[in-house]
Amino acid sequence: MTYQVIGHSVARRDGVEKVTGLAAYTSNLSLPRMLHGKILRSPLPHARIVAIDASRARRLPGVKAVLTRDTLLGDASLTYRYGHVLADQAIVAVDRVRFVGDAVAAVAAVDRDVAEEALSLIDVEYEELPAVFTAEESFGPAAPLIHETPPEVQARAAMKFDGPRPGTNICASLHIRHGDIDRGFAAADFIFEDTYSTPMQAHCPLEPHVTVADWHPSGRLTVWSSTQMPFQVRDHLARIFRLPKSQVCVLVDNVGGGYGAKTGIRLEPITSLLARLSGCPVKTMLNREEVFLTLTRHGNTFWVRTGVSRDGRLIARHIRILWDTGAYADAGPIVIFKAGYTASGPYNIPNVVIDSYCIYTNKPPAGPLRGMGVPQTTWAYEPHLDRIAAELGFDPIELRRQNIYRNGDTFVSGETLHSIDLAGCFDRALETDDWQPLGYGRRRTSPSKAASLEAANTAGSSVARGRGLACALKNTSTPSYSGATLKMNEDGTVVLLTGAVEIGQGCKTALAQITAEALSLPLERVRVATTNTDVVPFDWGTISGRTIFHVGKAIQEAAAQLREQLIALAADVLEAAPQDLELAQGRIVARGAPDKGITYEDALLRRLGIKGSGLIAHGEFRTHWYKADPGIEGCTSPFWDVGLGLAEVEVDRDTGKVRLLRYRCVADVGTAVNPALCRGQLSGATLMGLGQALFEEMLFDNGQPINPSLVNYKIPSSRDIPEVLEVNYIESGHQEGPYGAKGIGEIGVAPAAPAVASAIHDALGVWIVDLPITPEKILRALEAREATLRREAGAGAG
Repeated sequence: MTYQVIGHSVARRDGVEKVTGLAAYTSNLSLPRMLHGKILRSPLPHARIVAIDASRARRLPGVKAVLTRDTLLGDASLTYRYGHVLADQAIVAVDRVRFVGDAVAAVAAVDRDVAEEALSLIDVEYEELPAVFTAEESFGPAAPLIHETPPEVQARAAMKFDGPRPGTNICASLHIRHGDIDRGFAAADFIFEDTYSTPMQAHCPLEPHVTVADWHPSGRLTVWSSTQMPFQVRDHLARIFRLPKSQVCVLVDNVGGGYGAKTGIRLEPITSLLARLSGCPVKTMLNREEVFLTLTRHGNTFWVRTGVSRDGRLIARHIRILWDTGAYADAGPIVIFKAGYTASGPYNIPNVVIDSYCIYTNKPPAGPLRGMGVPQTTWAYEPHLDRIAAELGFDPIELRRQNIYRNGDTFVSGETLHSIDLAGCFDRALETDDWQPLGYGRRRTSPSKAASLEAANTAGSSVARGRGLACALKNTSTPSYSGATLKMNEDGTVVLLTGAVEIGQGCKTALAQITAEALSLPLERVRVATTNTDVVPFDWGTISGRTIFHVGKAIQEAAAQLREQLIALAADVLEAAPQDLELAQGRIVARGAPDKGITYEDALLRRLGIKGSGLIAHGEFRTHWYKADPGIEGCTSPFWDVGLGLAEVEVDRDTGKVRLLRYRCVADVGTAVNPALCRGQLSGATLMGLGQALFEEMLFDNGQPINPSLVNYKIPSSRDIPEVLEVNYIESGHQEGPYGAKGIGEIGVAPAAPAVASAIHDALGVWIVDLPITPEKILRALEAREATLRREAGAGAG
């Protein structure tokens, strides 16, 4: 279908203001009388707070407020424990600290230097406690308890997971049973078992966490924050301060990157309480080291066992995942829930068992990082499938094609899938060349072609070249809700009011395109309002790639109402029946006679007779969990992201260094609302995934962070970009999406690491099972393989 605005790569709405430095960010905000907040953090991973004395800090000139546990315990108006899912975190530590970096106290002062000095004057006496630093150790029965009392569940209605288990460090778990796993393994001709792991990794948004809070004398709280979820912040603050939600206003303009780090609630409770204590506006902005300690990506251990038939059908799969959620649950239960449901991959396996555990440790809290845990699970199930293909002599591409989900297949939840075209992604990815393996993969799948391997892989060369492929399936946040309000001004222009946040992805541009298309307006006559929870309708959050689908559908509903109102206004003026009228480029015209019509502005003026009157309409879109309530079908996810990545690498056998020669990303975008934005999102996600594959890892020594800076924590630079980066997409058209569109901002991350690992195996014949894929790990794998070959040769000779 041809659209007027949809499908065009129009310039970003915020492009000029961002490149000229005029874009407004919370980090730039300054208010009269504004103080600066700073946080004192724990130097120990686990300890009881014996005593805390802040008297010297209070006496320091320029200090206007000091916040300690005594503040919380002495204020009956506070509900000081909170959490994204479980209320397991206090505004500052009350009884004990649970990770290096845990907030112990906070101050507000006239400038940052005074605030820093005040922190140095706060005396804290600790009693160190036993700590646990891995999910595997914490999962065991002898592990020290990190939370002795199970915390209150805050979001049971939002997720269908098992809550905290008393007497353990399990804060949440998910258990999926699909088919008959015992019968499946009994019918399998081959069984493979592997374990994979990922470390904690960092989000690294350019703008750090920052919040400004101000209290009105009436008791109303206003907060400006760099957040992806303004309404969640509002609701949490209302609960903490025991206020009606209408008494809390959260404002968000631009957010300088989020990737999941700015979901939930972060600095807002501390900053708001400091503002109340001081009677002045307070701004708290973290330094880079503090950003690293605020939220991480879950590390995990993924055990998988798969049964396969002789003809390559995946018959059974058993999975157990331990997720390191750090000291507080944060969004961990949601991550292990969403990733758990897709942990068996994009494959139609009739017998599946998945056990996904969210485990407390004495490390920084973990949450979503561009993919809701799916990149971590993809890292396991895709290399595992490559090993199956290699051991059984199957073409890894054809083995995937044979087993992938297709429309009409039954998902592990029991629902029927639709609008899922991974097969089409394979067709697009391989239409220009066959992308066959160059090395070990070719020797196994096509022994006759071994002689034609590229010269780089011949004996005597230190450099080997290989190719690999991986694919992925990702869901989105469910259940959730988005509203959209369209206000047509008296001049015929339209303002879109939405709770969606511009975090760099271009949503204000794409949503304006949907609005313009739905109302047959030129794009320049649509404006998107700044997010203000007092004004815009509720939105669950700018997370999990949900915005274009959820808000887009709400816009379509609101636009349909506005169209009816416009046509009703024009019907009298044009002396025509409403069914004989339509909208076209800002005018209401007679069908088949476009010259007979009036502009939206004229319709409003003639009907209402005065200027200053417009129209307003509201739409909403809500999803329900699959069969959660009688009479509601619901879904595991209203749309599915699918995509794949193909990597070509060059590896130096002597140094283990990996050089990215070529990478091809293909995803199903449904409909590309803005092709340039789609390509930008897929490119950025791919590069993030490649960084996680080769460099990124948060390092700890007994809970002490070793590399919490962008000097020591390596992210991709321009030199690490593949020499050729190809970004492609298909448009299968989602049957329920706005103009067929769906979210695509995260699917590019997941295939990157396993595709690179697959290419390295093709080049060298070694498997890497733990991220990141460093030169040291490659060299160790080569040494281990050579030792194995020598042993086998010795045994054969004997």
